[in-house]
Amino acid sequence: MKKVNIIIAVAMLATGIMLSSCENKKQLKMSPQSIEISGDLQGCFEVVDKEIVATEGTWSIWNVEMRRTDEPFPWEDDITLAKFSETYVDGRSYCRVGFGLETFGEDGNLIAKRSATATGLSGPYSGDDILDLLKLKPNETGFIRWDGTKEENVKGKITFRITSAVEMVEGEDKTTSSSSNWDELLDTYEAYVNKYVSCMKKAISGDINVLSECASLMEKTEELGEQLENASGTMTTKQIERYTKINMKMLEAASSGL
Repeated sequence: MKKVNIIIAVAMLATGIMLSSCENKKQLKMSPQSIEISGDLQGCFEVVDKEIVATEGTWSIWNVEMRRTDEPFPWEDDITLAKFSETYVDGRSYCRVGFGLETFGEDGNLIAKRSATATGLSGPYSGDDILDLLKLKPNETGFIRWDGTKEENVKGKITFRITSAVEMVEGEDKTTSSSSNWDELLDTYEAYVNKYVSCMKKAISGDINVLSECASLMEKTEELGEQLENASGTMTTKQIERYTKINMKMLEAASSGL
C-alpha cells in the first residue's frame, strides 16, 4: 500500500537537479581499503577490488560493486527480507538488512559515515539495491549506490569500506491499530509537497536564493520518509484517496519539470 520510497526518491532527484544547476562538480574517485566488509554480513559479501569513479549527472553517485560468497546468510531461507526503511504490520516475522559506507581522506581521517541501518539521504541511494544484492548467487556480483556529495570537496586520495547490519523483527499483529495519526501526518506531507513545488518553480526561474530552501527541503525528506514508512495503523478509504492525490501532485510536478 505504501509507495513512499518512490515519492521520496522523486523529491530527492528533483532537489538534486536544482542544486546541480548552481555549480560544476569535479570527477570523484575512491578505492577500497579492503575487500572484506564488516558487520553482521561479514564473510557473505566482499568488495570487488577496483577504483571507483563517481557517476556524473544530477549529483555524484558512488556505484560500489559487491561479490556474493558461498557463506550462508544468518537467517532462515523462508524469512521475509526487507530494507531498514520497511515495517510490516501484518503480523509476520521479517529480517531487515542494510549496508553502510565509510569514506576516508588521504590522511586516514574519516570523511563521512553512512550507517548500515540508515535510510533516506543518509543511507544507500536506493534501498532496492540491497534486496538485489541479497538475490545474488555465489560468485555473482551486483552494485549498491550512495550519494557522493559528501566527498565532492575532498582533495587527495579517498578510500572506503563497507559495513553491514541485520535486524530480526518478531511478528506482532498491529492491523487493528488506530489510524487517527494519519490525518496529521498527511497534513505534514502535503505541506512538504507544496514547498517542493514552490522550490522547483523558483529554481527554474533562476532564483539563486532557492539554495537555502533546497537544503531545508533535503533535510525534511529523510525525516518525512521515515515518518510515513513507520506510521502505525492503517489509512481509511478517505485517507488513501488524499494520500494518492498528494502523490500525484508530486509526480506531475517532477515530470513537468516544475
